[in-house]
Amino acid sequence: MGTAFDVQDLRFKYPSSVGDTIKGVTFDVREGEIFGLLGPSGAGKSTTQKILVKLLEDYQGSIRYFGQDLKAMGHSFYEEIGVGFEMPVHFTKLTALENMEFFAGFYKKTAHIQELMERVGLWEYRNVKVGEFSKGMKVRLNFVRAMLNSPRVLFLDEVTNGLDPKNARPIHSIPTSTTQ
Repeated sequence: MGTAFDVQDLRFKYPSSVGDTIKGVTFDVREGEIFGLLGPSGAGKSTTQKILVKLLEDYQGSIRYFGQDLKAMGHSFYEEIGVGFEMPVHFTKLTALENMEFFAGFYKKTAHIQELMERVGLWEYRNVKVGEFSKGMKVRLNFVRAMLNSPRVLFLDEVTNGLDPKNARPIHSIPTSTTQ
């Protein structure tokens, strides 16, 4: 297996900050590896993730994604990654299924939405507007959204925050082989 991410001397400073938020971080993530960023609040974990998913690009250092310079990668990069942000973002006036069908439209290949929603216990609520969902249901739907394109690399930022152990279990055990 190859190296998914090779990060060398990563540095980042927000324009409004006095000093660097990320101060020379070096690490690599092998394909198939589960990798976690741990540290106190404000340590730069979410900022590092935002850089790795190309939401922040004004960084110093080197990042290679499967051997390619991350800065040089185009939109095809987004076909290969899934992202579950800490704060779920959905269209509250659409149903759960309408949300997933909308977001699936951004990708060339998609996963089986029904299978994913069944795995996290949401299929029976597919026709309910997301605005009526509990926090836990929104978190689980956020995970389904991250898996919509059967990503090669999955980024999760506190994806089970707010979930009880019963509802977190399916997320921990879901396979990535749900492509149509």
